[in-house]
Order: sequence, then C-alpha cells, then structure tokens
Amino acid sequence: MKKIVIYHPFLSVVGGAEQVIRTLAEYLATKNTVRIISHDEHRIDIPNVEFTSIEVLSKRFNLISSVEVSKKIKKTLKENSYDILITSNAPPIIDYLISKKEKGNVLHFCWCHEPRRSVFYKEMGDTNKSGIKTNIKAEIYKKFYIRAYKSHYDKIIVYSEFIRNILKKKLNINGNKITKIPWGINVKSIDWKPLTESKKILYVGRINEAKNTYRLIRAMKMVKKDFRDSKLAIVGPIGDLEEKRFFNELKEAGDAVEYLGVKVGKELQKMYEEAQVVVYPVINEPWGLVPLEAMANARAVVVGTGGPRETVEDGITGLYVDPFNVKDIAEKITNLLADFNLCKTMGINGRKKVEKEFDISKTYSAVSELIERS
Repeated sequence: MKKIVIYHPFLSVVGGAEQVIRTLAEYLATKNTVRIISHDEHRIDIPNVEFTSIEVLSKRFNLISSVEVSKKIKKTLKENSYDILITSNAPPIIDYLISKKEKGNVLHFCWCHEPRRSVFYKEMGDTNKSGIKTNIKAEIYKKFYIRAYKSHYDKIIVYSEFIRNILKKKLNINGNKITKIPWGINVKSIDWKPLTESKKILYVGRINEAKNTYRLIRAMKMVKKDFRDSKLAIVGPIGDLEEKRFFNELKEAGDAVEYLGVKVGKELQKMYEEAQVVVYPVINEPWGLVPLEAMANARAVVVGTGGPRETVEDGITGLYVDPFNVKDIAEKITNLLADFNLCKTMGINGRKKVEKEFDISKTYSAVSELIERS
C-alpha cells in the first residue's frame, strides 16, 4: 500500500480530465491511501479519498498567486508524507514548483491529459491562441513545463500515441519517461438501446475553438438542406469568453441546432439513446471519452483529428473528417443520415470494439502495474 497525493486545480468542473481524475482517485483508494489537493470551495466526495482544499482568489493564476499557492501545496505535502505525487492540469509555474523534489525517496508523476494547449498551441497544431496574450508569455510558460517534464518527473502518463509523439518528437522528452495508458469507460454499465431513424445528431463537449463547435454548427446548416427533419443537439459547458460568439452562431443556425446545457448521468445517457449519429469533430484532441461513450451506445461516430482516430476506425465504427473543412463535416453527417443500415452496422462494430479494447478494467490493470512497479 502506497501513500498517493493527487493535485488537480478544480475537480468540480465538468470535463473529461476531471472525470478521469475522480475515477482514478477512487480506484487507487481501493489499494492505497489517497489524498486530493485542489482549489475547489466545497469538498469533492470520493469514497475513501481524503481531501485538502487550498483557497485561491481567482481561477486565473499570475506569477505572484502561483508562487503563493505553490508554497501552500508544498506545506501540505510536507504535512502529509507521500510515496507518489501525481499532478494533473497544473498551471505552469505551480507545475514547475511543486514537481521539484525536496527528498529523493518519492516519485513524481505528471498525468498529462495534454500539453497545455494555450501554451503549446503550435505543437498541438492550433491556430487559436486563446488564454495566452503574447507569444513571449507562451514561450516562458513552455520552458517551465519542459524543464519539469525533463528534470522533475519520473513518469509522464499519456492516453494516446498522438500525445506521446508530441512529447517525444516536438518537445524532445525521453521516451522512456512516457507511459501510455488509454483511458477506458465502464462499458458494462451502459445498457445500449436499439438505433432509431431519429435524424438526431449529438455533440457532447465544451464549446470552443479546439472542440470545433463553430464549424459543426455551420455544417449543420448545410445538413438541414438535405434533411429537413434533422437537428443537432449540443450538450456541454460553454468555454470562457465563448458565450457571446456561441449564441450568435446558434441564432444564425435557426432550427438546425439546439443547445441543451450540461447533461450528466441518466440525462446524458438518454441523449445518446436518442441520437442517430454522434459527432466529435475536434482539432487534435488528446484522447476523447465521447467517441468511446458513443460506441458503447452502439452509435456511429464522426471524429476529427488526434486521439479519437486511435479509438474510432474509419469506415468501420465511424467516419473521419477534416475538422477545418465545413463541407466535409456536413457530407459525412449527411452520408450517415442517408444510410440507416450503415449507422446500425457501425454502431454494432463500435460496441464490440469498446468491449474488447477500451473497458475501464484494462485501464485499471495498467494503472495497478504502474503503481506496483514504481
């Protein structure tokens, strides 16, 4: 049994990274003692997991606040002895300061959902630089991360070959430090329902540029011309500073698109059951749980680039799109709406694939092996 501390800034946020860390902590706590450090105002209840909240005045960290928060985290680490520290989604200066070891008999792991996109936008293939005001600032933050990756961390855990290759080939991180653990889902808990020719399209995820929400909305206006009874349902949180633009795009789309807010649990499951097609046209996504959930529900899924192309098979369980090409997104959706039998076949293929390759039990086995041999 090991003592494990996990730092993740805000676990109360609705997102894939937060879902992974909550599930990871719960699983690790079945065989180890686990403490989570975060800045959430209210306790995050996870069975058998201890929780420490460190207050912050703002979710946006500057140099001064990062240094002060890091001191508090380091103090907590000293007060609670540990064998393994796992950091996740840490801001750059905090990541650098808390990952630096003060004693040699501990291990530091970086749970790298992705290299922070607003800093590594070039490496991630983004044209958008939201969140970082200047290239100079991005370059400074980049140096903090890379130095921590190379000097402070014993292991960097990634989900996909896509992210492994970015770390190895673009950031020159030693490949021996990188461990790939594809994150699965609890396939057995999803009791999928037979497909209906509903002409409903579902998007689940944040609303922002990287998720490619705006091109998807424009594509749906084209789909609507061929299938008057089709409609896209968008489910998920609106990203920072996105609200005005999103609702303007939504207004222009008319009755082709509806926004249903954040859905979780049974409500989200119902959305998957009602959909004929799930669309996830992301730009260089590191992994993506949504395609796995779609396939577990026996639904054909349309995906963009990055990690989802390691889970979805083009022409077998879904279709690939060029995420920068609105016409291509529209055509792929139209192709599936026009061929109900193809949707059914892809859906069944997808269910078989996640049962065989991406059940959460395989993830847990890989996590256990990593912890036990550390």
